[in-house]
Amino acid sequence: MAVSKGNAAAQRQLRLALAGSGGADGTARAVTQQLIRIGQAKTWLGWQKIKPLLAEPEVQRRAILDVVAPADPGEAFELMWCLVGCADGVLARSDDGSGRLAEAFHAAAEDLGPLAQRAALPSEVLANRAVLALIDDAHGI
Repeated sequence: MAVSKGNAAAQRQLRLALAGSGGADGTARAVTQQLIRIGQAKTWLGWQKIKPLLAEPEVQRRAILDVVAPADPGEAFELMWCLVGCADGVLARSDDGSGRLAEAFHAAAEDLGPLAQRAALPSEVLANRAVLALIDDAHGI
């Protein structure tokens, strides 16, 4: 952590890696905490802040897919759903003229189907959740 001082993104990645050494449960807790932070953030993200932010959804996505999903696909689905749910808030408070930030959230949205299949989630429940998400989707994620 001392080596990464002053680099918040590197510190978050290190925390996630350390949490992952405790297994899928530790990673799931760390991802949940970060998604809560992302969802509660209010800071405006100008175009110059987009590039450093681009890695964040991908770091969380990889942790979900690589660590949590093999052990608990249902939990991985819920975490990915939360990650995708952060998109509207992040995009509403950012200047993402390049569309690259939206693409990062699209990648997470594409993972939902395979995770739902692995978790054997009921199609009726998924359909209801999808309809509600589409109604509230202001940014096409």
